[in-house]
Amino acid sequence: EIASCLVGSEMCIRDRVMDAQTVENRGKICDDCDLKHGFLPVCTECGCVIPAKIRLENQKCPIGKW
Repeated sequence: EIASCLVGSEMCIRDRVMDAQTVENRGKICDDCDLKHGFLPVCTECGCVIPAKIRLENQKCPIGKW
């Protein structure tokens, strides 16, 4: 599956999308993180939109949680 999205200041085009279980696991980790902020939500460490970032294979948590 192909995704096209803006993650922070980095453009991710034609990046592979993670499987549903990995996305769910990453989401749970981010949900419990103190760096998660806002309605969208955004990571205050890297500025990325969390729902987009957790789906992309080449993305990593900026503080190494996943």
